[in-house]
Amino acid sequence: MTMIAIDLHRRYSTRAPAAYEGWRRALLLLVLLMAEAAYAFYIPGFAPIDYENGDSIEVFADRLSSRTEKLPFDYFKLKFCEPEEGRKSDNLNLGEILLGERDDLTAYKINMVEPKACELLCSKQLTAKDVLQFQRLIRREYYVRMNIDTLPLIMRTHDDVRTVYVSGVPIGAKASKGRTMVYNHISFEVHYHVPKFGASDLSVQKPDNPKFFRVVGFFGTPMSINHRNKRDLDCSDPEDEHKYYLSDNPDGQKIIFSYDVNFRQSDIQWATRFDQFLNADTQVRSVLWISIINACGITLALASIIATVLLRTVYLDFARYNNIDDAEDSVLETGWKLLHGDVFRPPQLFQVLCIFVGTGAQLFAVASVVLLFSLLGFFSPAHRGSLLLGMILIMAASSIISGYVSSRLYYSFDGPQKRFVTVGSALFFPGLTIGTFFGLNLLLALAGSSAAANFWTLLILMLIAFGVSFPLTIVGSHIALRTTPFNLPVRTNAVVRPVPESARGWKSRLTVLAGIIPFCTVFIELYFVMNSIWQDSVFVMFGILALVFLILVVVCVELSVVITYLTLSGEEHRWWWRSFLAPSSSGLYVFLFSIFYVFSQPALQGMHFISMMLYFGYMTIICIAFFLVTGVIGFTSSFYFVHKIYSKVRID
Repeated sequence: MTMIAIDLHRRYSTRAPAAYEGWRRALLLLVLLMAEAAYAFYIPGFAPIDYENGDSIEVFADRLSSRTEKLPFDYFKLKFCEPEEGRKSDNLNLGEILLGERDDLTAYKINMVEPKACELLCSKQLTAKDVLQFQRLIRREYYVRMNIDTLPLIMRTHDDVRTVYVSGVPIGAKASKGRTMVYNHISFEVHYHVPKFGASDLSVQKPDNPKFFRVVGFFGTPMSINHRNKRDLDCSDPEDEHKYYLSDNPDGQKIIFSYDVNFRQSDIQWATRFDQFLNADTQVRSVLWISIINACGITLALASIIATVLLRTVYLDFARYNNIDDAEDSVLETGWKLLHGDVFRPPQLFQVLCIFVGTGAQLFAVASVVLLFSLLGFFSPAHRGSLLLGMILIMAASSIISGYVSSRLYYSFDGPQKRFVTVGSALFFPGLTIGTFFGLNLLLALAGSSAAANFWTLLILMLIAFGVSFPLTIVGSHIALRTTPFNLPVRTNAVVRPVPESARGWKSRLTVLAGIIPFCTVFIELYFVMNSIWQDSVFVMFGILALVFLILVVVCVELSVVITYLTLSGEEHRWWWRSFLAPSSSGLYVFLFSIFYVFSQPALQGMHFISMMLYFGYMTIICIAFFLVTGVIGFTSSFYFVHKIYSKVRID
């Protein structure tokens, strides 16, 4: 491409006027740079791989994982067959590493469009310790996760009404009489598609004589077979007495692994090969749409309260306050206008509130960007670890928002502890998250889990936190210092107005109870999201999730404005914390629901102590993030509401 452009440049260089020579050369250089960049640009996972007949397809093992336990392990923790060329791992991103995936090359040999029947994999001599390791993981329902061409191995099961796709195949199963059998044989089925054009050179191939193929499906069916010897393999589904059972022999036992490979042509194209696993079934969609209708009903109910009561009352207040001309009437006036000298008085622990607001603004931005990128397909489950990696990078890059918002709010009211607010914004949520992660990582390391981050991974996380996030927070605070403070419509009196006794007590209880409303808005979606996190089910309906998030924002705005107006109408100027806590108390209900969830799900019963610590550790972080996001939505809307109504009323 570059040589063609140079040839064109030489051919037509003499025809251009001399006055345009400099501009033409600059434009040509820009085109060359863009051409080279476009030629070299490649996003892993987005470009298909064409396999010719007989080409080797490498089978990688991601990890050993279980729905009942949250401790993933390396594939070779058990005595599986190792490849002849030695162990090899694929390159992983930070998100995959933190999820415990390893992508170890297995000994399975698959060649494109070359079926294999009852192929010997290897023979292993298990020691008594190896047998106990197999028994322990089988009883905890561990699965082997594999992939080819970044496509995960899927086991198809059927219930009464639909086909269920399960990621991976089980290591074994519990049998009768307290025995444990091992699935030492896997029947692979590779689905391939014959494309019209090649991925690299766009060459056209004939459908009746294809030369290259693309992998669009990878399925597996496990079996337990007691092979007598490796020279006489019989891979037909045996009766119970001919399955392979683990024994209590102190000398161990021998195990023979085998596999089948079959190929099937499919009409599914490479670009849509994940759709068959990611699309939710009709029942799930119906439940989610019912939840959206429920959330819209809550939103409309709150909107009607604001429209018929709150706005009407506020306009009547405007008319009454702005028409007071008599001194006697001004003495008898009541309501929120009396608080004009205290309504913008900073509350107790104002610096903490500013840190919460700044961190919440950052998390709100992260949630919005992640949802947007997910809608565009960048964080699809097809690209493993991309969601977690994207959240980490966006969180670090958005730290400037936290520093700016918290510092500007604090500087606008001449707070004396400016450095505390800046450092607190930089360390509060990142420090809480990293501290929790380091503590849980220590437990994972003691358990020998593959999810335990090594030294270099921890070093990268520390560099992101203190080399990117912390400096950006300081930059945001510095920008806020040079920004014009908020222009307040009224001045604050020197003497604090006392709070009426009638205003004490009940509004605090109402603030805590108000959090039920935002929680009910997201309750059903929260259930499916938690299933995705803790039970390995797939939830990719980001459009519905974005719609519910938008409804949640509207509900938090309406709820906070109502609570703030009720507080000010009772002649109480302490609206700051209540406007934040009214919607953010929903984080408490999310945490209570997480406790109910873990003890009500059959798949999570009997979890290991470390798995339980992982669950509550990460759910606490999620609940705090939910607390901060909903709180900043409520506080921002209430601050704008209070600023607006006091700028419209006449103050003598």
